[in-house]
Amino acid sequence: MRPHMRIPHFLRWLVLSFAVVAAGAWTQNPPPKTAPTAKATLTATQFYVAYRAAFDKATKIEDLFNYLDAKTIEQIKATPAADRASMFDLMKSVAAVNGLKVTKEGPPAANGTVVLTCTGTDPETKSARTGTVTIVKEGGAWKVSNEEWQ
Repeated sequence: MRPHMRIPHFLRWLVLSFAVVAAGAWTQNPPPKTAPTAKATLTATQFYVAYRAAFDKATKIEDLFNYLDAKTIEQIKATPAADRASMFDLMKSVAAVNGLKVTKEGPPAANGTVVLTCTGTDPETKSARTGTVTIVKEGGAWKVSNEEWQ
């Protein structure tokens, strides 16, 4: 069992991948074939579901750059390229959450930020987990800014 732990700021991008799209969410909200753009009319929840689908298929962190905010991308690029692959592998193994459900989409703040509340199950321990995901608007497009799971 993993105890509740807080991840250091420099690894913030690592926690961006703490969920797996639930089969029901996948069939109800199929993601676009490419990253949502500024012209997309997706809700923050629909964008997040699309991000989770892209994460599941991603083979390297750079595959997710279209979904991540500029600050997170800057942090990733500051990580030596040789370390990114191992960090991403760790992310893939640690980030699993089965049965992802977005239970609440908060109202957009004045700056376009939306906070999602999510639930899921730890695939190893089968214990319930809750998460908070911050989605922001950059250049008119949704981007994942932060993700925290407990």
